[in-house]
Formats: sequence, structure tokens, C-alpha cells
Amino acid sequence: MDLRCRGCGLIPRLCLCAEVRRVDNAVEVLIVRHYRERRLGSNSARLALLALSRASIQDWGLVEPPELDLSGDTWVLAPDGGSIPERMPERIVAMDGSWRQARKMLRRVPGIAGLPRISLAAVPRARMRAQHLDNGMATAEAIAAALEALGDVGGPELAAAYALQVERMRISRGFSAPA
Repeated sequence: MDLRCRGCGLIPRLCLCAEVRRVDNAVEVLIVRHYRERRLGSNSARLALLALSRASIQDWGLVEPPELDLSGDTWVLAPDGGSIPERMPERIVAMDGSWRQARKMLRRVPGIAGLPRISLAAVPRARMRAQHLDNGMATAEAIAAALEALGDVGGPELAAAYALQVERMRISRGFSAPA
């Protein structure tokens, strides 16, 4: 028996699926998720699927590398070495995993290393996991910040969903007040 919601990954009494508002985002979001992240309740990438009409997840690291559509104007979110595009790209790619996993995926997933990079300054917010880098962000948080910087309506909705997920995770861990 699966004890977690298939949509948000939280336990049923904390499920936030009905509270996340879905929007038609302009920029397509492709998430390349390390296979170990799939079952974690604190995995924020699945929020993009709830909040954004143009979002998908491809798991990486099991057997075969996923076939990714990296054609057209595609940018990758990266912790450093990039900028904000002057115009809205067709697609952004986000690596979903621990920092170590994400850095490896940036180098190893075919086609990713050659993409232009979007880098964002981290904004201090409540977190579900400890961040080991000053510019560390959860996947949903980074995607939301990138979409907001690009002027896409999906950014604020995904940021609100992430804030709700953090609140629910804190409740599940025995904290009642926001961080």
C-alpha cells in the first residue's frame, strides 16, 4: 500500500493537490530527475506538474538515459556560470537531485552541457532540506524563480505551491509555526 499521494508526494492528510492552482505557463519546463528523488516526500519537482500546464519529468540514472527534446531555444538552470535571458526561451531544463547528483547530471546527461545557462541568486526562504551552498534552492523554488525572472505567470503559482509544501512538510515533522 502506497502511503503517499501520487500527485504531491505527501501523506494523505497533508495532501496539497486540491489547493495548487494550475496555470498555462508560456515557457515549457523539463525536469531531469535523478531516480533516487522519485520516492522522496520532500521532492519538490512534482509540484511543477501540479502547477504548470507545460511541465514534464524525465527520470535519469536507472538504465538508459532519457531521450530529451533539447531543440529550439532551450536553457538549463544551473547554480553558476549563467545569466537571465533577455527574452523568454521556449524551454528551461532543471536538474532535480542533491547538489552532487545535479552537478553530475549537468555534465553527463547528453546535450545538457552545451546549453546556455540560467543562474539565479538564492532568496532566503523556508526550506525542507538543509542547503549546503549559499545559492542552493529546491527544484520547484529554482524553477519558480526562473519563471518569475522571465515574466512567466507560472512562477508565482509554483512559488506559492512550494511555500505550501514547505509548510506541510514542517507539520509532518512536528513543527507548527512557519520557519
